[in-house]
Amino acid sequence: MSEAEDIQGQTGRVHASPRFSKPTVELVKVPQEMKSFKAYDKLRVERMNDQHVGARLKRAAEAEKEEKK
Repeated sequence: MSEAEDIQGQTGRVHASPRFSKPTVELVKVPQEMKSFKAYDKLRVERMNDQHVGARLKRAAEAEKEEKK
């Protein structure tokens, strides 16, 4: 505690500097292609594909094994 210093003088709120301005937002028109894109459906399909990779590989290996016989 011997190294601690007491704050002297005015203390109060820190004001943001005017040189830091907020970023501007550019508005654009959304094309019909983006409006009609079903993001949720696409994500669900890709998740299902990821889940079934192992089963598909197993089925392909079994089919290849049967083909060799």
